[in-house]
Amino acid sequence: MSTPRGRPEPDPRRATPSAEEEGSTTVLTVGAIGVLVLMLTGALLVVSVVRDVHRARSAADLSALAAAGPLPGGGRPDCSDGSSVALANGATLTGCEMLADGSVEVRASVPLRWSATWAGIPDRATAGARAGVVTGEAAGASPGYPP
Repeated sequence: MSTPRGRPEPDPRRATPSAEEEGSTTVLTVGAIGVLVLMLTGALLVVSVVRDVHRARSAADLSALAAAGPLPGGGRPDCSDGSSVALANGATLTGCEMLADGSVEVRASVPLRWSATWAGIPDRATAGARAGVVTGEAAGASPGYPP
């Protein structure tokens, strides 16, 4: 059958959705939004942890340099300077020791801003760094080359 303009008439069995299909688009949309929210939450968690790890590494690097400040003059490491630099960077100095080669090694820890201990992620990010005086041979220079 066709309409006066030559178009076929729609099949009445297909023209209206069945009672089983009504609202299925709403359910699918809500499910897609839920998946999107979960993915964004996971991405934010990962980005937050990465940022805090970088904060811990920066604090450890700067603390090691501060603690190693007296070493070129033949002094001992100043762990109190390292601790104050760590605190200024939002970290806590958890370790500071002089090694046998004359360098100083520190460990710094920062609390995670968005802790997810329920997901097995620790509540603190910890990093270590080492600083000291580099001699000519230790730096890779030839023995006759001035340091």
